[in-house]
Formats: sequence, structure tokens, C-alpha cells
Amino acid sequence: MHLTLPWYDRVGRDVQVLFSVGRGGRASRVTLRSPNDLPVMPSVTQLATSFITQLVRVQGDRDVGCSVLFIVASEVKVGRTGLWRVRSPISERIPEPYRTVLTRSRTGRLAAF
Repeated sequence: MHLTLPWYDRVGRDVQVLFSVGRGGRASRVTLRSPNDLPVMPSVTQLATSFITQLVRVQGDRDVGCSVLFIVASEVKVGRTGLWRVRSPISERIPEPYRTVLTRSRTGRLAAF
């Protein structure tokens, strides 16, 4: 997992939030109240598969949450054509709109770490 906050101004208030896990990542931009503001990192001592866990929250003119969802191979069903989706009843623990996305068949490589 990787979090980077590159500056877009001279003082470090206008930042881009770059969060990635493995090969997947997202970017968002936020203006901090102060250049000394640090991201809020809840004390996560344990991660469970098929539950979305927020790892970081960057607070500013709007909050940007950085969350992760791990799904193990046994929780995924792969069809004969190579399309995959999350199995029930695991999928019932995943909140919307993610459940709809993950229970429809999709193609792509499943990353193994």
C-alpha cells in the first residue's frame, strides 16, 4: 500500500491524494486547512476479507477516504468463459454500490500477492 500527497502550490495546502494497493490506485485532489495537517490513520490491527476497511482519511475542503477491500480466491467464482464475480454469501457483506459491481461477471486478471 502506498500513499503520496504531492503539492500543487508553494506551501503544501493544495495536494493530490494518490493511494494505491498493488497495481490498482486512485487519485483525488484536496485543499488542506494547513500544510502541517497529517492524514488521519485509524488504528487498524486486523483486516478481514470481504469487508471494506478505511485505512486513511485526508481532511481538507472535502474529506478523501482511502479504503481497501481484500477478496481471497475462494470467495470468487470463475465461469467457464473466464468471467468472474464474488460468491454469495460473501457478497452480502459488501455494501452498495460495490456489491453490484462485484457480483456481475467481469473479465480481467486477478492479482495474487
